[in-house]
Formats: sequence, C-alpha cells, structure tokens
Amino acid sequence: MFLRRLVTLVAVAAALAVFSLLVWKSQQQPLDAVQLGQQLAELEQVKRNAQLLEPEILRLRIQRDTDFHNLDTLQADWLASIGQLSSGNFSGAVQLAGASPLLRAYRSGAEQGVQILAQLRERQLDFVASFEYFRSYAERELTRLVTEGQDEQLRANVVTLVDALAVYSLQSRPDNIETLETLLLVLEPDLPQLAASARQLKADKDALQQQADSLAALPLRTTLARLDERMRSALQQQEQASQRYTLALAAFAGALLLVFGLIGLRLQSSYGALDKVNANLEKLVEERTGELNRALNELRAQQAHLIQSEKLASLGQMVAGVAHEINTPLGYANSNVETIKESLALVHKAGGLSEDADERLIEADVLLEDAMHGLAQIDELVKSLKNFSRVDRSATELFDLNEGLDTSLKICQTSLKGRITIEKDYQSDLPKVHCAPSQINQVFLNLINNGAQAIEGEGVIRLSTRQVDDQVEIRVADTGCGMDAETQAHIFEPFFTTKPVGEGTGLGMSIVFRIIEDHGGRITLNSAPGEGAEFVIQLPLKVAVSEAQAPQAETAQAANWG
Repeated sequence: MFLRRLVTLVAVAAALAVFSLLVWKSQQQPLDAVQLGQQLAELEQVKRNAQLLEPEILRLRIQRDTDFHNLDTLQADWLASIGQLSSGNFSGAVQLAGASPLLRAYRSGAEQGVQILAQLRERQLDFVASFEYFRSYAERELTRLVTEGQDEQLRANVVTLVDALAVYSLQSRPDNIETLETLLLVLEPDLPQLAASARQLKADKDALQQQADSLAALPLRTTLARLDERMRSALQQQEQASQRYTLALAAFAGALLLVFGLIGLRLQSSYGALDKVNANLEKLVEERTGELNRALNELRAQQAHLIQSEKLASLGQMVAGVAHEINTPLGYANSNVETIKESLALVHKAGGLSEDADERLIEADVLLEDAMHGLAQIDELVKSLKNFSRVDRSATELFDLNEGLDTSLKICQTSLKGRITIEKDYQSDLPKVHCAPSQINQVFLNLINNGAQAIEGEGVIRLSTRQVDDQVEIRVADTGCGMDAETQAHIFEPFFTTKPVGEGTGLGMSIVFRIIEDHGGRITLNSAPGEGAEFVIQLPLKVAVSEAQAPQAETAQAANWG
C-alpha cells in the first residue's frame, strides 16, 4: 500500500512537474506578443507617414511649388515615426527576430532620403526660377516681335516653344525632347538668348527629375516591407512553437482571440467615427461652397453696379460737351433770325425795294445762310451722338473703325478744342470689323479722354489705323506725362486710378480691356515717364462674339444712355 501510494505520489509529482515544465515552456517566450503588436503598429505608422510623403513630393514636381511647409511637416512626422524604431524595446525585439540589418538599412536609407529631399528642394527652386525667367522673357520677346512686326512664323515658333516647355515641365518624354530640340535649333539663330534660357530651364528640369529618380530608387519601401515581414515571421514561429504545448496553446489562443477581438472592436469604432467625420466634412464643404457662390454672385452684382456708375459718369461728361457745342451754333442762329425779322420789317415799312432795302435783303440772305449752317452743325452733332450710341442697331455688325474714331472725336471735342491738336493717319481702304459699335466707340472715347487729361496745356493726340495680316491695328498716342512701370503693370486692373479721390472710379481702363478681350482682340501699352503713352489695339477682322456676350453688349448700350 505504501509503495502504491509512493508510486502514485511520484506519478502525480511527475505529472505536476511535466505540467509545470509545459506551462513554463509555454510562458518562456523571447518575444512578448502584446509588445510585438505595438512594435508592428509602429512599423505601420512609418509606412503611413511614408505613403503620405510620396504624393506631396509628386505634387511639388508637377505644380512648380516653392512652398515646402506641408512637405516639411510630413517629413518631420515620418522621421519622428522612424525615431520610435530606435527605442530599446524595439531594438531588442528586432535583434531577437534577426532583423537588425534590415533596421539599420532602413535608417541609412532614410538618412539618404533626407539628403536627397534637401537637394530636391534646391533643384525645385532652381527649376521654378528658370521657368519664371523663361516665361517672362518669352512674353517680352513676343511683345517685341509683335511691335516690330516680325515674321509671324517666328512668333508662332516662340509660342510653340513656350507650350512645349510647359508640357515638358509636367512630364518629360522622348517626343517632348525631340520637339524641344527641333524648336531650339530653329529659334537659336534669331533668338539666341531665348534659346539659352529654354535650355537652362530644360537642364534644371532634368536635374530635378534626376533627384526625384534618385529618391524613387531608394529601396525604402521594400526594406520596410521585409522588416515587417521578418517581425511577423518571428511572431509566427513563436506561435508555431507554442502549439507543441497544449496548455500554453489554449491560454495563448484565448489571449490572442481576445486581443484581436479588441482590435476589431477598435477598428469598427474608428471606422464609425471616420464615417461621421466624413459626413460632417461633406456637409461643411457644401455649406462653404454655398457661401462662396453667394459671395461670387454678390461680387458680380457689385461689379455690374460699378460698371453702370462708370458709364453714367461718361454720359455726364458727354452730355456736358454736347450742351456746350449745341449752345454755340444755336445762339448765333437765333441772333441771325432776329436780325432777319428786323430787316424784313424795314422792307415792309419802306413800301418798296429802295436801295437801303435791297442792301438789307442781301444781308438777310447772308444771315439766313449762317443760320442754316448753324442748324446743320446741330444736326451733324445729333447724328454723331446717334452713331456713337448705335441704340437703333443690333449688338454686333460690320463697323468702320475710322468712322468710329471721328465720331468719338466729335463727342469729346469740348475737352480737346483750343489746346489739343489731332493728327490722323488712317488707312483709306481699312476693312470693316465685325463688332459691337457702341462698345468700340466707348473704348475710343475713354482712350481719347484719358490722353487729353494726361496732357497739361497744349499737346498732340495721334490716331492711326492699318491692317496687319488678318487683324486691324488702332493706335492712340498722346504727348502727355506718360506712366512708370508700376502704373503700367496695374493700369488695366479694376479700381486702379492715378486721379485724385473723387475724380475717378478706376474702372475706365478695366472696361476697355474687357471690351477688347470680349471681341477676341488685345490691347497693349507703350509708355515712359515724360514721353507720353501709346495704346495699341488689335482686333480680328472676323470675330465670333458669343451669345453670352451679345446681351452684355446690349446691356452696356442701355446703361450708356439710361
């Protein structure tokens, strides 16, 4: 009996010993599961930060951006997440998993990436500077070529070069390179400096692309994926080893299920919160969009009101001149008529055609001629006003620009008479232009009035017209005070004026610019301080005024007279 008990005791002790050994073996894990899960989460954070950084780098290259604030923020987050991998716990787990070389390789690659990013910023700044210089220089060259009347094919080649470089700035392809080289070879003899700036822009773009390619060539993503895979593989090997111990397997499986259940609940809660945030964000975007649309409508209404005010101001000036011009011929017409009445009264009293009566009758004939001439001037002035407004015609028609200039001169002759000399250089066979006559007359009136106001004392305003290829060119030049570079840069902007407060709204030249632009033309300015100013208008002989612009032209006519 004692032996049996002894054997039983030994068996129980052995069983307990084996159970304890199994439990101890199951608990003896070089890698803690919870801690390893946290470390894998840190790896995932590094991945997410790296993924957020990639589109920002791509956006920087495509948009020619020089603001690196967002890039610096994303880079700092990425480096901070990499710093978490340097903690003691993580390094120890990596060492046990045999992934230390991979971690060192990723840190080294990250340091190289930071250096390349710094060089990428420098190349981006060089590229943007070259692009802005080339664009500005190309615009100046085009303006010069147009002013000098250079070969149209040369100007077309310059425009094509600008477009090709703009495409090359976004994406360089073999066909882009071939096109650029062909254009540069064509333009280099005539425009060597332009070709040189284009080659510099291409070189800076290639340097930027080279830095981007170097950054993309770094095996950061694959190294991080291998490190993550090695860590997960170590966890899997540990789990497989744990399966040999039944009691440890059950305990670990329960804990693992619990952990994953908690993670699933957390993910579900996070997705729910994310859906709420997205819904709130969409609602906020809709509200802001509505606010922006309302603000845009209000701005358009205010702009229309200001344009109305400018037209009414022009109307007041024009009416004052008309009243002055009408009063002069009307005065001497009335005086002559009164004299005629007196002469006829004398004839009637004389009772016959005496010598004195005959002289009076001759004088009456002369005065009647003067009266008729004065009345004819009144009629001509009224007709000029009618031609200027064109209220009895459709919005667009074939229009004689020479006639429009003469009509505008008649309207504003009050401000010109006595001190301004008008010099005309019209092309006699100038083709008519399809346009809105009242709007084009408004352009002429504004330019002539501005030229007269810029002249202190006596001066000259030169008007010239000519046909250039498929366009008509109108030049309005004055010998006034001229404009500096800063004034010229803002002359066509709304609300910009050089006149004292209360004497100008700053809308006249912006309206001129809009009218010419609506007609498919362009207006440029040549001026210097003390050397006067010259406005050059180019209108196409055939222009398709859109249906949306036609009512706008009619509204402008109504505003001009209403």
